[in-house]
Amino acid sequence: MNNFTQHNEGYYMNIPARPLGLIMNVVAKLGLKISYAYKDLAFVEENAFLFRMEDVPENISLFFNEAINRNEKGEIEDKIIKAGKEEGLTIICKGTFSIKEALNQKITILFNGVLGTPYCGIPPSKQ
Repeated sequence: MNNFTQHNEGYYMNIPARPLGLIMNVVAKLGLKISYAYKDLAFVEENAFLFRMEDVPENISLFFNEAINRNEKGEIEDKIIKAGKEEGLTIICKGTFSIKEALNQKITILFNGVLGTPYCGIPPSKQ
């Protein structure tokens, strides 16, 4: 029962706080919209980047689509981080992602890059 807390009246499910509303505010400041949210992920229209909500609600991981070039990434990354600070969020670029079609109309999201790597995980060949 790791996801449950016992109270006098029974058990209650522990639901982690997710700052989706704050992320929506960040995206709105950029003139964009969240196109899809699923569990801890929030996809931004056109899938240029996505946010992953972490266990600490104020910490948000940012991943760019691997198809984006370095110049586009640099311009938007600074704006995202600034808008995040205004909303009380710490947004850290963690790398890139790609989306692959899987069986039965499902998708697989592949995360690449490691925190602290140059260009937020975007390989020099994509610059």
